Amino acid sequence: MDFVSRLRIFSWQPFVRKLRTRMPFRYGIATLTELPHLMVRIELECGGKRAFGWAADGLPPKWFTKDPIASPRDEIARMIAVIRHAFELAIAAGEMPSPFVSWQEVYRAQMRWAETNDIPPLLANFGTSFVERAMLDALCRIVGRSFAQLVRCGALGSRFDGLPAEPRRSIIVRHTVGLSDPLTDAEIDANDGPKDGLPQSLEASIRSYGLTHFKIKLGGDARQDPDRLNAIAAVLPREARFTLDGNENFRSLAPI
Repeated sequence: MDFVSRLRIFSWQPFVRKLRTRMPFRYGIATLTELPHLMVRIELECGGKRAFGWAADGLPPKWFTKDPIASPRDEIARMIAVIRHAFELAIAAGEMPSPFVSWQEVYRAQMRWAETNDIPPLLANFGTSFVERAMLDALCRIVGRSFAQLVRCGALGSRFDGLPAEPRRSIIVRHTVGLSDPLTDAEIDANDGPKDGLPQSLEASIRSYGLTHFKIKLGGDARQDPDRLNAIAAVLPREARFTLDGNENFRSLAPI
């Protein structure tokens, strides 16, 4: 198969489910305890066949914009508006010669719209990614092949050289350490937190899951961050690999 024949997105439909986090998760200027989970269904036609495709993601306030003034309600509404606009672009584009061209058209139009409406690129492309994921899901259903197979046979309208012949059978989990995550079991009040028997502290998560790779959130405070980093370092295994995530809180390189 050299390509997927011409395709067209006819409709999209959103579904929202309210979720609560198992534990509070603090990132940057926000602490997340609940959020909407958006599921989107599209109807796509390709080669005379139609299928539904799905995409889903959480809508976390302060994740994309880092705006200390906007309310969570306003930020969620803005995320939904960005996603809606991307799907409207995809539907208005009509029939496209390939999945790659379809994505490219939506991406370019979404970015032009974002630039004139003061929307950060990261947020704008969150909407584009919904279109991309739902389209790929529908295509896989229509042709009866997995995403890995479509990527490798050039069916998406673009070639991805350098991929291994077969997809990997395992991955390494990278565990995110939030700004309010308990680091040791001693920090946890037995009367607080979930009663599900799963680990809560970083120490317990490493012990239970054999974690070796981490993303560590920083608060942007050059006086407090080093103390927390030292406390985290005392818990990490000797073979640990990690990255630091400043959540755009730092305004210059010197404090980092």
